[in-house]
Amino acid sequence: MGRRKLYTDAEKKLLKHYRNQIYYYGKQLASFAFKYDYDITFKNIRSQISQDEAYPLLDLFSDTDKYFITDFRQVAIDEGGSIRDYIDKISRRLGYGSIDQYEARTARENQLKSRLDAAVTAYEKIRKS
Repeated sequence: MGRRKLYTDAEKKLLKHYRNQIYYYGKQLASFAFKYDYDITFKNIRSQISQDEAYPLLDLFSDTDKYFITDFRQVAIDEGGSIRDYIDKISRRLGYGSIDQYEARTARENQLKSRLDAAVTAYEKIRKS
């Protein structure tokens, strides 16, 4: 049986701080994932849009399988220009929000992930020392 490591008061305080951060950011990501866990692909929305709406998008989505399985809002960001505006209108009409809202959500999710990773790394570093 190994001996338990004894931590200084400063190390205990830092460990508690990083555990709290891990818990907080983990909860934030979990609630975030619950709200936005799935991608809305062209395949998912195809039945909800008219043939006239889908016609300008057919070339874009039929060229590559990547776009057929990628969130259609991400396709709008990747393509930009008039395609972005067109997909933005469809997204708003279907109730999925604007492309700007999607970008903000993606940025927030990435920010939470990076903060969680930083807290886990710092916590493990103190535990191993």
